[in-house]
Amino acid sequence: MKKFLIVILLFLVSCGVETPSPTLTPTPTAISTPYPPPLSTSTAIFRVPMEVEEVYKFYFPLIYNSEDIKSIGNEFIKHDIDFGFAVNSGIRTNTVQREIVTYHAKVVTMENDYKMKRTQLVKGVFNFWSADQIILFGNENNIDVYGHGVSWALFNPAWVNNIPDSELAYELSNHVRIVCSHYRNLSGMDVANEAYAGGVRPLGIESTSLSAGPWSPLGNDYINISFNSCRNVSSTKVFYNSFFPHYTDVTQAIQLLDSGLADGIGIQFHLSEGVDYQGLFNRAEYIIQESRKRGTPVRFSEVGVWATSDETQANIYRDVVRLALDNNDVVTDFIIWGTTDPSWRGNVTLFNSDGSPKQSAYAILDELAED
Repeated sequence: MKKFLIVILLFLVSCGVETPSPTLTPTPTAISTPYPPPLSTSTAIFRVPMEVEEVYKFYFPLIYNSEDIKSIGNEFIKHDIDFGFAVNSGIRTNTVQREIVTYHAKVVTMENDYKMKRTQLVKGVFNFWSADQIILFGNENNIDVYGHGVSWALFNPAWVNNIPDSELAYELSNHVRIVCSHYRNLSGMDVANEAYAGGVRPLGIESTSLSAGPWSPLGNDYINISFNSCRNVSSTKVFYNSFFPHYTDVTQAIQLLDSGLADGIGIQFHLSEGVDYQGLFNRAEYIIQESRKRGTPVRFSEVGVWATSDETQANIYRDVVRLALDNNDVVTDFIIWGTTDPSWRGNVTLFNSDGSPKQSAYAILDELAED
């Protein structure tokens, strides 16, 4: 009889019998903070799951215990700089990333869930479910949440491309007002993103003119509408965010400070091995100097380094950290764009997919300790 049972067990194993996994149905959860009603009677706001395929991914087992190294956020805060990551709505259920962020971060930035393609995929229907997941994560873990990309040339829904020019101003203003009103209690947000950066990053062609995608017919009103529409409904600090490929972009950003439209500037550091980044560092230092004169903050808003070797990547990260530490009277935040590799640009973050820290994580801690 015993032999018979063993044979049966071996047969079942060889057939690959599996236990079906339970199906999870996402349930929208209301935020504890009250928000005002829609600002336009022609629009509706629903908290229903849309584009949430990334949310319910589970990563087991958690191989690395993040507490085996010092908290990077705790070390940065000693220098009066908040450290964190860009995250998406799946942060609440992605075990590896949640472990890293809750241990190391003091702030997170909404990577994509704040952008128009997520918040108004269907014209007139505002969906905050995905972005609300990040708010809930922040509330649950005492981590500050920062908005990103309320208006941008990219990541817009298809219907925006069909808006008549005469209606562009209304649609942009209505979108920004409703989103900024709903998230009016955030500590800060990137309102206009890369508006004067041109096509340098995606195409390698330098352009110093306004880059507003479907909003381009508005000209500079694109900037004015974006910032003013947010300010009219929220006291949240609003930033201009860019990767500053040339001084035209820098000059425009500083003018936004002088006009009172922007409260601060976010500088992106998407760096690659073999590409000279000294020019960007020079422009960043100029922005920092001008911001210091005006008493306005600078955020290192998007930091990521691509390199073929861990050692090279670590050394480049050291340079960015040193720039931040040398100017910590102005630089308020240091945000890694992504949590684990592979990220949006491949291997650019501080942690492997299993949660283990890369050489860059230790290099950053060393740099923080040396200051």
